Amino acid sequence: MALDKDGIPRFQLLQQWQKRPTAPVVYYLFDLLWHDGHDLTGKIVLQQRDRLQQIITTIDGIQVGGYVESRGKDLFQLAKEKGLEGIIAKRKSSIYRPGKRSPDWLKIKSRPQQEFVVCGITEGKGSRKHFGALLLGAYRNGKLRYFGHSGTGFSEKGLKGGNRSTEAILHR
Repeated sequence: MALDKDGIPRFQLLQQWQKRPTAPVVYYLFDLLWHDGHDLTGKIVLQQRDRLQQIITTIDGIQVGGYVESRGKDLFQLAKEKGLEGIIAKRKSSIYRPGKRSPDWLKIKSRPQQEFVVCGITEGKGSRKHFGALLLGAYRNGKLRYFGHSGTGFSEKGLKGGNRSTEAILHR
């Protein structure tokens, strides 16, 4: 995570950091799935966390992620106030299930969001060689409806790769 001046993780800073490091970056460890050749996915979350804390010495840039017990609503409210994406809630007695979703681990978003379907693309204009924008739709009352387009956030490399992928999907 790249941290802003207040210590708040910001995804945009991480994207910028890849091009030019300007913000401190911290790697937070939350789960230990393997250690010393042993599969720990069958161990409960608290056992994994205890082992992680035993073997990791925290230093600048590497931290064992913390947790708050029995105050999830307060933590969620704080995440909203700080403009964070949300929180992760894990049942203490749960285990890691590779490739499976479970109600034992929840990603709880604190910012309003909407999922969209990519319905098509527009042609690039001017200096934009590949596609111009993604055409977006969403389901309302069981029908797919047009909601607008998005043309920002794509690097030239992403546009080039995205164009081939999108063309392959559209022509099948």
